[in-house]
Amino acid sequence: MKLTTKTTLLLIGVLIIGIIIGSVAVSSYLRFRHERKFAEFRRGEGFVSEMEQIIDPKPEQKDQIHLILVKHSEWIQKFSEEQFRIFVASLDTLNQELSEVLTPEQMKRFEQRMEQIRNRPPKPDDRRPGRHPGPPPPPPPPEE
Repeated sequence: MKLTTKTTLLLIGVLIIGIIIGSVAVSSYLRFRHERKFAEFRRGEGFVSEMEQIIDPKPEQKDQIHLILVKHSEWIQKFSEEQFRIFVASLDTLNQELSEVLTPEQMKRFEQRMEQIRNRPPKPDDRRPGRHPGPPPPPPPPEE
């Protein structure tokens, strides 16, 4: 084989490998970004900032709209936590039914994975501190 043929094949191979690595990296980054955005939305922070961007309130509306969105974001967070508790309860039922069928080795693997899932509930206290999107929340309204 000629030197130019070897060089050409080598360059084409490097190009193909680069394309594959690039596509895997981009898809991983996009998946990470999507999961993070969804998690923020469930916690309420993302909900408030996303809705404020969609609504684009006028300066005189900002405070009122922010209060309304914060109130509803609290409901979204509570709903998400309740759904997680239901999910964990269904995993317990699944665990019980599978224990009758699986081998001890399979059951051990299954239980280890389920324990990992149970140990990461969406609790506000467990979140890493970070930049809060939008303005700080206003103080709660006085109770009448």
